[in-house]
Amino acid sequence: MKTYKNFVTEDGTGSAIPTQRTGSVEDGSKNIADVSDPEVLKMVNAFVGSMADREYLNANHAISELRQKLMRIGVTFPNVEIYEGDGTASAPLTQWGGRYGNDGSGTEDGNLVNDDGISHKVDGGLSINFKYMDLENGSCKVFAKIA
Repeated sequence: MKTYKNFVTEDGTGSAIPTQRTGSVEDGSKNIADVSDPEVLKMVNAFVGSMADREYLNANHAISELRQKLMRIGVTFPNVEIYEGDGTASAPLTQWGGRYGNDGSGTEDGNLVNDDGISHKVDGGLSINFKYMDLENGSCKVFAKIA
């Protein structure tokens, strides 16, 4: 049987409290909420694109599920309604509710910043683009990408 002292020494942390050894949601020093970074955007798009791996009975449920997941990194988009058939839809993205006020760039009080919270870091901002299609079995596929 191990003694308490052996257990702490073998753990390597020198602590009696076990620690989690898996990586966090962030990859190294990357901030997953920094969608203006092309490397981070690639990671977020990999997650967003994974919704195409599943079939849905209702395409709007897929979009609602994705909206909830993106809110974890502060990204939101307006309501997108998908109806039966095949087609595309697009919506502009907003991060952290956007920006409003004086950003300290020397603008006067009458010249306030009011944007989506992304367009000042990425020219033209970002949008989420959906492509959807009905399948023969009655379900549907939804593909999404942030660009």
